[in-house]
Amino acid sequence: ARFGHFAKFLTLVEASARSAMSVTAGSNKLLVHIDRAEGLHHMNNFSGDKPYVVCEVKHADDHAELSRAETKPVTDGDTSNPVWNETLELEHWQPGEALEITVYHKGSLACQTVKMPSEVFLNGFNGRVSIPEFPKSKLHISVQVEFGTTAAGSPTAGAAEPLPNDESPPVEYDAPTTETLEFGTAAAGSPTAGAAEPLPNDESPPVEYDAPTTETLVDVPHKLEVSILEAQGLKRMNHFTGDHPYVVCEVQGKGVKVETKPVTEGDTMNPSWGETHTLEPYCLGDSLEFNVYDKGLLGAKTEGKVLLPPELIHKLAVSILEAQGLKHLNHFTGDHPYVVCEVLGKGVKVETKPITEGDTVNPSWGETHTLEPYCLGDSLEFTVYNKGLLGAKTEGKVLLPPELIYPQGFSGMLHISENPEALLHVIIRPLDVPAEEETLATTKASKKKKKKLKTGKKSKSCC
Repeated sequence: ARFGHFAKFLTLVEASARSAMSVTAGSNKLLVHIDRAEGLHHMNNFSGDKPYVVCEVKHADDHAELSRAETKPVTDGDTSNPVWNETLELEHWQPGEALEITVYHKGSLACQTVKMPSEVFLNGFNGRVSIPEFPKSKLHISVQVEFGTTAAGSPTAGAAEPLPNDESPPVEYDAPTTETLEFGTAAAGSPTAGAAEPLPNDESPPVEYDAPTTETLVDVPHKLEVSILEAQGLKRMNHFTGDHPYVVCEVQGKGVKVETKPVTEGDTMNPSWGETHTLEPYCLGDSLEFNVYDKGLLGAKTEGKVLLPPELIHKLAVSILEAQGLKHLNHFTGDHPYVVCEVLGKGVKVETKPITEGDTVNPSWGETHTLEPYCLGDSLEFTVYNKGLLGAKTEGKVLLPPELIYPQGFSGMLHISENPEALLHVIIRPLDVPAEEETLATTKASKKKKKKLKTGKKSKSCC
């Protein structure tokens, strides 16, 4: 009997705890003031940029109620430096939950996202937020935590004192913390912060938050796909046994190398290998050395060598967003469109997944792929396919010339050949452009007239 009473007592305590937790869990909220942005990239060259901001609490509990709000789009004026001056309220926030801020462009699937961990704004935040993918793009925001009350009606731990006359706290404020929130990434992967001396009169300057990037491009090992295709005009080196040319590609000074098979028959003065090898580790800034050897009876003679400097080897982020106005090509099985982006003539390519449901005439992929290696002067060819039961049919192609790729990148709608009404929306972003080179390229591009890309049915050109 005593055990039964004790069990009922525990049940009542647990129920009371759950009730108090539920009240507290739903009572905290974030007040996010989205003031303005600077240096946004053009994401919708076809219909014009109409940027807006979406804020969302990243709940630890997948079953928690969605906490999301967005600003109105800016449709006129300087859309690269838009002003919103709006305050968003996000309910059901809990300590430890991050805040995700995304800049979208209406009419486009392109977006720029930054995630702020809770320790950045727990004591208030007022300043600029940088976007990892676009270091020159900044958001001017302030974030204030409004703590709720427990079931008993008393403020929760860490809550600010209620203001007289139930006035809401100001949204534009100086962060009460005296920490300089310049977060980097420590060796263990956790954000670090350095303390600053308190200012007189408890004044705190606006803070600049640089979201940690997911990857440091320099001194980080990568995989490099090296395709050794052919050579022309080699010399005869082994008159007795015949020429057997092969190529060794090496990361200069690192001892990392790949090697083709010797060509033993056919035209050995103009040999074709057609081999692709994975070279790793490769770090940005490394040079590649290619040595052409001619294998003989007693060893190998050197035909010659060539050095490929690092400034000619690049890495592109290719975003394939959507297409408009495709044709129905598979009436029996239904249309399943997908896109292949290839470095023209190099065999280096990336591919989206087929769209199998929804509006397949106006499909949305929203995929970003890394294309490497990319060399200066290379063109990119986009081919739109429609997957069917027995293979794939071609919707059309478009060629993006090298002058639109590096170093300024490209964002816009491309006309697809064989269907003048069809458009493909892509974004090309070089991942290793020095800041000063990117600025120079952007300045030069702004002085030129904007041109639309078109491709004919028989030939592909930029006009």
